[in-house]
Amino acid sequence: MDRVQSIKIPLPPLSIQEQLVAEVEKLEEVITNNQKIIDESYTLKQQVMKKYL
Repeated sequence: MDRVQSIKIPLPPLSIQEQLVAEVEKLEEVITNNQKIIDESYTLKQQVMKKYL
């Protein structure tokens, strides 16, 4: 365990980390919105199929 703890992992400056977090948050929002569209489309499809089949 000491060997693992002694490994040094370089990190980008805090400003770069914050930019990365902001970009990931934007992507998560896009993914969430797209999932809502998919869910709504599925619901609409089910309603149409129920009406016509």
